[in-house]
Amino acid sequence: MQWRVGVENTSLLKPVVLRFGYSYDPTPVPNSTLDPLLLDLTRHTTSAGIGISRKDWTVDLLYEHSFAVQRTVIDSIHPFPTNGTYDGSVDVVVITVGRRL
Repeated sequence: MQWRVGVENTSLLKPVVLRFGYSYDPTPVPNSTLDPLLLDLTRHTTSAGIGISRKDWTVDLLYEHSFAVQRTVIDSIHPFPTNGTYDGSVDVVVITVGRRL
């Protein structure tokens, strides 16, 4: 089960919208079958965004940082060597521009 929470504030600086979020995504994959080709680690993700609306146009900017919980595998059942320590992080920046017709 994945857990997510988010907050959006539209009242501070109209027409600006501020957004913040957090998610927790535990992995269902046991250590014995963890595969680095399809790596699935428990992740924490935080995000922040800002949106601006003017007449028919909207512009949104998002920054998201996901970091994995470090995981050590010593009992892999795979034939190629997959034992070891895994972790990592990902940064994402998204800009969208929209127009209402």
